[in-house]
Amino acid sequence: MTVYTERDQPGFAELVNDVHAEFGFSVDPELAADLDNPTAYYRHLWMVRLEDGAVVGSVALTPPEHRVTTLKRMYLRPEHRGRGLGRQLLTLAIATSRRDGCRLIVLDTSDRQTDAIRLYEAAGFRLHHTSGITRYYTLDITEP
Repeated sequence: MTVYTERDQPGFAELVNDVHAEFGFSVDPELAADLDNPTAYYRHLWMVRLEDGAVVGSVALTPPEHRVTTLKRMYLRPEHRGRGLGRQLLTLAIATSRRDGCRLIVLDTSDRQTDAIRLYEAAGFRLHHTSGITRYYTLDITEP
């Protein structure tokens, strides 16, 4: 895991677009301004980068509001799944949120992303509600 740098921007945007396409979605331009300038949107952003610099994974956290942060842009390319990288990204995001003094992490995901749902639930995230195909989760990180 490495902290996002400007040189990651093209690979980050490509990763997000590719994973969306994998699940039958397109990236909504109105919701994708963060892809052009992620540091304007996220307090923390990490990449999984190969030795050649290719971005194969990401996770981001929004700046906390009232001790609540939102986990965003958690993606891994299919060929890098099942190796524990997603769990490492999620563990890093949770630990960082605790250090930042947050009490709650929220996220949303599609019901099509079953592997991600299993990962979030295994980490203790609880389903808060659903809307269409979107599932909204919370994790109380004040609990041990």
